[in-house]
Amino acid sequence: MARKTLTYSQKRDVHQSLNRREDELAERLQDISTGRGHPLNWNKRLNEPKRYEIATVFIDIDHFTQYLIRNGPRATLYMIGLFIPEAMRVINEYDGHFEKNTGDGLLAYFGFGKSAQESVADVLQYITTIRWVLSHEVNPRLEQLDIEPVTVSSGATYGEAYLAEIGTPSEDSSLKRLTAVSTQVNTAFGLETQAEVDEHLVGPAIEHHADEDDHEYLRLEDVYDPYEWENPETGALEPYTIYQYIGEWIEDTVPLEGEAKG
Repeated sequence: MARKTLTYSQKRDVHQSLNRREDELAERLQDISTGRGHPLNWNKRLNEPKRYEIATVFIDIDHFTQYLIRNGPRATLYMIGLFIPEAMRVINEYDGHFEKNTGDGLLAYFGFGKSAQESVADVLQYITTIRWVLSHEVNPRLEQLDIEPVTVSSGATYGEAYLAEIGTPSEDSSLKRLTAVSTQVNTAFGLETQAEVDEHLVGPAIEHHADEDDHEYLRLEDVYDPYEWENPETGALEPYTIYQYIGEWIEDTVPLEGEAKG
């Protein structure tokens, strides 16, 4: 993936999506009611698991508990309501599949029906775009309201995963969810936990399958002790090396508003 700017249409979609969300949040957070019961109770079941080779990424807001303490619940809800839905929309933009939201974090899969190289390119573009969305759209909007800006960290891996639908036997899709069982998925969580503020760590298969242009943005960071990985070229088990991903979109000189007028 060459470093280039986001297209005008991509920037416009982000800008307009967040404009709509700001209006919705302003209305929804005016009056927060108190809940009296659990919104949903259901028993989980495993249904037709299937094996895939996919990329997994877990993105989490840095130091979320401290952020909540410093800013209070209303400002924190506004920040989450602005950022998380947009991060979910960008998942779809890169053909990803959203699994779950943990409040301040997102787990997504990329690459169904694609080659390893395409899957890795999608997940790296997703991470790059999320950083752009925060720095150019979400955080400026927060700062205009005197709300503290945020950063995210992430962990990304590529490899085998078994996916299944869990939930109750119902035609109601809200009672069902996609879940994955895989050391690669678990490792994505582990890498994000190990990442520093605004740091994005990826596993060795991401580095192995990355485009040549991306290699200069992948810096060897460490070795992840719990696991080894199988090199697809040699079949040998090798140390699970960790790389820091530092890719960013190159900025053009014309801001979005100027482009829109043009």
